[in-house]
Amino acid sequence: MRLKKLFLFVAALMLAVSITADAYDEAGRQSITILHTNSANNTLQACGCPGNPFGGLAQRAYLIEQFRKKDPGVLVIDAGDMFGTSDNEFARRKSEILLEAYRRMAYSAIAIGDQEFAYGPQYLKDLIAARKLPFISSNIYDAETGYLLAMPYRFFEVNGIRVAIIAYASPKAFFFTPAKNKASIDVREDVAKLQHQVSYLRDKAELVVLVSHQGLEQDRQLAERVKGVDVIIGGHSQELTLKPEKVGDTLIVQAGKEGEYLGEITLQFEDGHIVSHSYNLNPLTEQIPADAKVAALIKEWDDLVAREMEKSPIKLPEPHQTQIVWDHYPVAGTCRECHTEVHAAWEKTPHGRAIESLKASGRLNNPECLYCHTTGYGREGGFKTMEKTPELAGVQCASCHDVQPEHLQEASSENVATVSDKRLCLSCHTVDKSPGFNHSEYMQKVHGDTVTQSE
Repeated sequence: MRLKKLFLFVAALMLAVSITADAYDEAGRQSITILHTNSANNTLQACGCPGNPFGGLAQRAYLIEQFRKKDPGVLVIDAGDMFGTSDNEFARRKSEILLEAYRRMAYSAIAIGDQEFAYGPQYLKDLIAARKLPFISSNIYDAETGYLLAMPYRFFEVNGIRVAIIAYASPKAFFFTPAKNKASIDVREDVAKLQHQVSYLRDKAELVVLVSHQGLEQDRQLAERVKGVDVIIGGHSQELTLKPEKVGDTLIVQAGKEGEYLGEITLQFEDGHIVSHSYNLNPLTEQIPADAKVAALIKEWDDLVAREMEKSPIKLPEPHQTQIVWDHYPVAGTCRECHTEVHAAWEKTPHGRAIESLKASGRLNNPECLYCHTTGYGREGGFKTMEKTPELAGVQCASCHDVQPEHLQEASSENVATVSDKRLCLSCHTVDKSPGFNHSEYMQKVHGDTVTQSE
């Protein structure tokens, strides 16, 4: 049986070499291309907000396939944070679609980051045990058994070049991980051991890639301390390296957040040594065709959510429900009877047109979007669907004003309250979705010439 397994392994290795042995550049040098991603944050496709204008798994899958058609030996690596930070049924079901998309993209290696524990350590352990995705980590241990959660590294032979990929995560990256999710894992900050492992890999490979989950600044420091790493593919801090940073002999790259870009680094070799490199960040815009199979997965998810929405609104936990909740939500048309000029000005604002962007992007059934593009979504008396409650579409008066029932019978400043606390605004205008948000400037956009000193 052992001989049979060995034969199959050798045969598979020979097949891989024979498939990829002709990948040379114009100068006749051997080359290896690595595609890299990080921080998907449970995003299937871009929401279209200013902070996430493009990107999507279907476009990513299509582009990866195009690279593979040119070079079957291309390596595809992810630096972690595939999941989001919330643990609820909606997020878990959505992650199942994301995981299947990753499986179909056939990643070479996936580093374990802090958000991989969003649904608890056992969820991740089960994923690793299923062996459907190539998770690796050299320093995250099961606290009970003392064993690594995953293999520390993986070996490949690509275009005649031996490649070793190892993953490392900083304990500091787990600062915001819930205590219950950290209780049964042990993330060890052992740079000396990492150096020992890299030295071991250096003896066996011409190319050593470290997949890091700690942040760009920490990657710079690690490149100074650990010798023998050719490329650090980073994650966690969600930064975009427009070109590789070089620290000593190590190149450092990172590809932003939420699947907006596909990083591409190509390394040229002579006599088993890197002699040059090229780099490109591929924005995953709508101009890139969608992979049919992954697009079908996402449509399956959208259809499922639409069916659920027909029954009742899908409610999400914090931070989406940090908005102030009223007991009722009178429609803007009611307010127009007395506040004609204000209503006319509001209709021209982004708040008044908030639902239009969801119509244009086909996200009218996305609860993650509806919270901030409608009035009272997920709450008693609030928006449900365009079919059931079209009158509450958009960010209307009741999103920011506590209008008591008495006010509708007899208007008075005592039975209506205006909320100017910017925390209400920040529940939707987050750093990720609305970068550069300035409360006073945005208030002027919302109110225009109708804003008063008291507001």
